[in-house]
Amino acid sequence: MRKLYWEVAFEVNALYSSLASIKVALRKETENVKKLVLLAVIVAIVLVASAPALAQVGQGFGQSRVTSGKASPSFAFSNKGNNVNACPVAQQIAQTGNVANEQGALQFESKSDDIGFSGSELTVTPSETAECTQTLSQAAAAK
Repeated sequence: MRKLYWEVAFEVNALYSSLASIKVALRKETENVKKLVLLAVIVAIVLVASAPALAQVGQGFGQSRVTSGKASPSFAFSNKGNNVNACPVAQQIAQTGNVANEQGALQFESKSDDIGFSGSELTVTPSETAECTQTLSQAAAAK
């Protein structure tokens, strides 16, 4: 009976040792999982914090929607009557085009300090000169 007692005691001791080593292994695995989760959280925070900087990499400018309206300038002059003296001068200016001048600068990996923006402009300076000489023609008197 003593022999059986020692065999059972030996088996119990071996089982206890196995459970203890499993417990240590599980503790190490738990620590590894915690470290992995912490690393994933840090990576997620870095990605969220760097998202605005990464979003500046492209400007997204495009001139596909540049359109203009239609211009319909018109001028009319009428000279009616017997004693009319006129010198009409008409100047018509119509500009319906758009100055497509989109500009931008990326802060991402930029080596410049201050950036000044200037671009094309559309200037219309109308000028009209006309010389009107008025003459009087008198019919000869009837005899």
